[in-house]
Amino acid sequence: MALRLGAKAKPQWREFPGGVRLKMRPATGLDEELARGAAVAAARAIVEAGDTLGRYGLDSLTTPDIIEGGNASELLGYGTTLFAAELAERVVTEWDGIVGDDDTPLELTLANLGMLMAERAEGGMKSYAALFVNAACTKTAAARDEGNVSASAPNGTGALAEPIAADAAKTTSPVQKA
Repeated sequence: MALRLGAKAKPQWREFPGGVRLKMRPATGLDEELARGAAVAAARAIVEAGDTLGRYGLDSLTTPDIIEGGNASELLGYGTTLFAAELAERVVTEWDGIVGDDDTPLELTLANLGMLMAERAEGGMKSYAALFVNAACTKTAAARDEGNVSASAPNGTGALAEPIAADAAKTTSPVQKA
């Protein structure tokens, strides 16, 4: 088997709760790193200026409590939403089931992606940000979970390992019966 460099998977429709459909391709490691860098820069700008949330369609949310109160866990929540929106901007090519207040379909923009990612999915257990990141990063997460950022071994993790001990049957003499 060979590694094909530069090949990107074709976008496919993925179903999400609430009738939301995203046509997306799996994220690459580079997609993740670029999205993470943009989200970190946006989070830094939120702390420094408090005006970046509007870029993500989240201008109705206020940041003074985060900035003045030092609420790091709330900023982390914003960071997850910002990361998901930045990643979606890179890998989502179309969407369906997203409408505005007047029930007209919304354009696929960073601001609208940010608003979607900030919403709780139907049932309220997870945000769209969490669901989306899980769907988009399946391949890269599998490689990270294995611990080596390469594909899984053909027959399990030890299938390609070199033996570290000689075969015991060949190196010992049979037991003598008394």
